[in-house]
Amino acid sequence: DECFESSRCDGNAICYNTVGSFSCHCNSGFSGNGQECTDVNECSVNNGGCSQLCHNNAGSFDCSCHTGYQKDTTNQNACLGMLKAYYINECSVSSACPPSSNCSNTLGSYTCTCASGYNKDGNTCTGELISLMVMILFFPPSDINECTSSNTGCSQVCLNTPGSFHCSCLSGYEFSTGSNTQCVGKRNVDECLKTNNCHPNATCTNSIGSYACICKAGYVGNGKSFAILLFPSVLQADIDECSKPNTCHASATCTNTAGSYTCQCLTGYQGDGHSCAGIDPRAARLLLG
Repeated sequence: DECFESSRCDGNAICYNTVGSFSCHCNSGFSGNGQECTDVNECSVNNGGCSQLCHNNAGSFDCSCHTGYQKDTTNQNACLGMLKAYYINECSVSSACPPSSNCSNTLGSYTCTCASGYNKDGNTCTGELISLMVMILFFPPSDINECTSSNTGCSQVCLNTPGSFHCSCLSGYEFSTGSNTQCVGKRNVDECLKTNNCHPNATCTNSIGSYACICKAGYVGNGKSFAILLFPSVLQADIDECSKPNTCHASATCTNTAGSYTCQCLTGYQGDGHSCAGIDPRAARLLLG
């Protein structure tokens, strides 16, 4: 009888003796050739026939139910909990929720909420209402920055304030009629008509939603401020037009002024400085008498 010899079949198999030989067959719940047997995971196929939870074991499996359900006494693979007769009220157990809390039963589960005047601290409820008032009095809650949330409603700029917030509009925009959150820019605001930061020697040019500062003729800079290295207090350096080609007549002198220049005809000439003509000596004698 070969079956009496050890190591013929797998430990999870049965040895059957035959005339002049033997055969190995894996136990129920295992698969293989009998000499090597592996566990079959019954839960991997159709959840093992369990209606809710399936637990695989070596060579077998068993079914269990979710919280709030119980096994059907006539079918150990099925769970009942939908019918009122099988409905489990976890709140009927005094230890379901911590002290100073309210238990709310739900289908298959339950929820715990702290009673009025108490705060949830992990799995417990602590702090009576008076204690909370003392905490608020001596340890006021930190400000909540409403601007970090997208539900403030501000269409452009949100400014947080202690305990609140308010909206504002970008330059060149204004609130729409009857709103303090929505900004519109269809009606352009002329910043040049209002206070702006253009330099006195610059011209303000309005644009949609903004404005630009352009230096007047004879000045260079950014239109708002201009500083020369080592002389930070000097704003927008004047350009000497007389040192460059200008419109003064050849018989005129050029005098530089702040941001411009003037032309004056030389002695013996007359004109506006941009055009000069020699004076007739005879006319000059008549004028002098």
